[in-house]
Amino acid sequence: MTRVNRLQRIDYPSGVSRLHPAAVEFIEQLALIAEADGLPRIAGRIVGLLVIRQEPVSFDEIVGQLKVSRGSVSTNTRLLESRGVVRRVSRLGERKDLFEAGPDFFERMLEQQLQRQRAAQRIAATARRNLPASQARAREALKQMQELSGLLVESTEKTLAARKKGNR
Repeated sequence: MTRVNRLQRIDYPSGVSRLHPAAVEFIEQLALIAEADGLPRIAGRIVGLLVIRQEPVSFDEIVGQLKVSRGSVSTNTRLLESRGVVRRVSRLGERKDLFEAGPDFFERMLEQQLQRQRAAQRIAATARRNLPASQARAREALKQMQELSGLLVESTEKTLAARKKGNR
């Protein structure tokens, strides 16, 4: 609760719409999740803002609402575009680039998570296979890691398949 109250006092540049404190909290929490997944925190903030706004947002609006540098927004929108999470759009008669969350951004994020889970499963299996029998405890820990990664892969694949089936 303290965090939301602190976030209510944000001073926005003129011409930039205010975000509800719950929206600001969502953006910050998504940024922390993105950072835990190895992305820059600002990338998570950009995605969060685009999810909340649900409309194309200009480069300048992103800079203004998130209070970050133009260079940071430029770098991170390119990163997110390359991953299919954000897409650049335009409006007839406007020269500015606008950004919006990609139509399947959540599925893209799950697909990337699935790749990491498969990699964890592979490296655990390889290490387990290559360790000598004298390191039985380490081999057992790797077996557990491999099994857990396998369960995560399986459940993520099922989730993605169900999501895609429901969206099509």
